[in-house]
Amino acid sequence: MTKELRQAYDKLTIDTLENYKLYQLENDRNIKNGDHTLYWFTIKPISPRGRWDRFQLDLKKYVCPFYYDLCKNLNGKHWNKTNRKHLKPFLFAAPDYENSNNQGPLIVNDFNHVQGLICIRNDQKHILNNLLREKNNNYTYVNKLDKVREITIAESNHTTMDNIGYKIYLNKNSNRKYDNINNCMYLPFDQKFIKSIKTRKQSVAAISKQGNKLSSNHLGIDW
Repeated sequence: MTKELRQAYDKLTIDTLENYKLYQLENDRNIKNGDHTLYWFTIKPISPRGRWDRFQLDLKKYVCPFYYDLCKNLNGKHWNKTNRKHLKPFLFAAPDYENSNNQGPLIVNDFNHVQGLICIRNDQKHILNNLLREKNNNYTYVNKLDKVREITIAESNHTTMDNIGYKIYLNKNSNRKYDNINNCMYLPFDQKFIKSIKTRKQSVAAISKQGNKLSSNHLGIDW
């Protein structure tokens, strides 16, 4: 994995996160820039020992039930209705294992787990805080999640505007050479959100073509 390609993975995650914030702003006049909070999370399986390639293929089985449960807790049982979809949290998840920064990926690992980021609106923070037990920030999920022993969530203390604090961690397993089948996932995958990214990219591209005519001070877009 080249340095350039790894940087591209990092940028994709940061850009997708920032695009989701903009998507929520565009669909709700009640929030403004700065009305989001980031959290780290870790999903610990009941059986953390196993083949690395199989664990990656099971990523959705660990992450999606947790995400759906979180959406229901934050936005009610009708969280997936069209007029409520923009209220859902953003989630980035990646398979991981203990000591992954210090060793190459093994065929079989003893501490497979999932780590990632959650971004929620600040008006949902009190709900999430009520779902976290005081001890170890354990997430209290409504329904028993198969295969999951424990989920911990902690508010991030990184405040830099360019999210530099996350680049050391995000997509770190994209650098692993052995059976890197499914190295991350993003949620939600709503068509309206995906369309908003495509539209925004087209708008930026159109503006870029006029770069000689427009001053960058008037673009109002920071990518």
